[in-house]
Amino acid sequence: MEAKIDELLTLAKKINEKLDYIIPHRQQLLFTSEHKDLSEDDMRLLLELHTHLQKTAITLIKQGNMTANQVASKTHRARAVESTYLNQLESRGYLVSTRIPSKNSGKGGPQKVFKWQPNVGNLRPA
Repeated sequence: MEAKIDELLTLAKKINEKLDYIIPHRQQLLFTSEHKDLSEDDMRLLLELHTHLQKTAITLIKQGNMTANQVASKTHRARAVESTYLNQLESRGYLVSTRIPSKNSGKGGPQKVFKWQPNVGNLRPA
């Protein structure tokens, strides 16, 4: 029994060491000079997000209202990927969207335009 407890303690220490590395590294990615213009509240909210969603959210915070195509061109990811990430952020309460008529007359329906507007009281964890 004591051997199992020692084994569990050793494992817990290893996990703690890895977390000590992972958490500051993740925060360090956000605290770069290119993100110094983000507000403290936005930074706190970004830390709650998974890394893959942070890039999308930061793009929206900096650029304002954007479609999935516009976000994809800034992040250099596929439009379908960004669309999925934007919809995830919207469903969790970080973004709001509106539909506007497409600029390409007759091609496709209205486009969704997203805006960073966290509903702090109703955010769902990422």
